[in-house]
Amino acid sequence: MLLLSAAPGRLLPTIKSRCRRLAVTPVEEGALTHWLTEQKGLDHQRALTLAKLARGRPGRAMLLADGEGEKAQQLSANLLEAALSGGDLIQSAQAIGHRDADDAWSDAMTITIGTIEDAIKAHAQGTTSSLRPALQKMPLGELFKLYDRLSEMVSRADRLNSDRTHTALYAGLDLREAVGGRHAR
Repeated sequence: MLLLSAAPGRLLPTIKSRCRRLAVTPVEEGALTHWLTEQKGLDHQRALTLAKLARGRPGRAMLLADGEGEKAQQLSANLLEAALSGGDLIQSAQAIGHRDADDAWSDAMTITIGTIEDAIKAHAQGTTSSLRPALQKMPLGELFKLYDRLSEMVSRADRLNSDRTHTALYAGLDLREAVGGRHAR
């Protein structure tokens, strides 16, 4: 039996005393790429893209390869483009929230939030290679705050079964405001 917990410190002592801790770390990107090419017969570039999007999680990589990976990637890219470049946020949010995108919703928002995570890592390492220019200019502390806000917003929306269009719109507005100030357009 496995007990999974994102906050093991919050478990009761009687439960913790009967458990053995097993930390599970993400699979290295190169190994995951190789595994995807073998398991799914994907070309190297597509497998690498999916490995990056999956962030070291083989199960997520398989789901992306099998299903809505490309759609989720495009929905996320459209939302980020609209938020960071002053595009039509309503149209992007409606596309993510549309019932045809039900399977892609979670992945699209995970990819969107992952872009902020990538910006944090790049900023901390002093690299900016493939980041969007608007995220490159943000201070590290602000990137952390943005990551936390968007993560909590999406998590709460899923828990409460909130309207996905509104959640995507608010996430886009939060992104836009974070990179350009309160009155950014």
